[in-house]
Amino acid sequence: MTAWCSNAVGRLPSGQRATARRILTSLVRPADDVRGIPAARQQVPLARLRSLATGARSADPVLDGAFDEIMAALSRDRIIITGTVPRPDGEPGEPIAELIHDALIRDWGDLREWITRDHRFQAWLHRVTEQRDRHTRTGLSADLLDGTDLAEGLDWAGQRSLPTEIIDFHRQRAPPAGHRPPRPPPRQHPRQPARPRPDRRRPGSVAARGSRRGRA
Repeated sequence: MTAWCSNAVGRLPSGQRATARRILTSLVRPADDVRGIPAARQQVPLARLRSLATGARSADPVLDGAFDEIMAALSRDRIIITGTVPRPDGEPGEPIAELIHDALIRDWGDLREWITRDHRFQAWLHRVTEQRDRHTRTGLSADLLDGTDLAEGLDWAGQRSLPTEIIDFHRQRAPPAGHRPPRPPPRQHPRQPARPRPDRRRPGSVAARGSRRGRA
């Protein structure tokens, strides 16, 4: 099975293989080692998957066409499956894709290697997606991005394609381009009280003699 999958990806044109790897790693929920949760396949809407593979704001028909060709090839070789998830009202939901079986994550060595390489990005994306969903439910500013996830988002936005909803969520807290935080004012050191100057008059000086005569 693993040789079949590797050969299927290898048959793609060389210019499409990196996109295929991004598609496949996006269909894996990253492992959470702290909680002891292993990596597992996950359903991803096709629109989100297209954004992750080709760019959220891409209007290039060549890129869109390549994405469709890759999805068709991976589906034909039974690596992924596509479908729709019914909505609560029974109407068809949006199209989704997922890996055909969790065994691919366990047994396909190439896929495990790609997942490892992409783990940091996918783990960040998973955390941010959960936080966005929480903010959508609560509307609380405390559920906006901050700290490390906000800072990492600035880096990832310049390196990877992100779904539109993640870009919009990140922008709610991210500083505008070119913005520099104001410098803090210089630290003011408290003034030290003046020290009394010691009396350096010699015992034989005129002032000292006058002082002694006054006491006499």
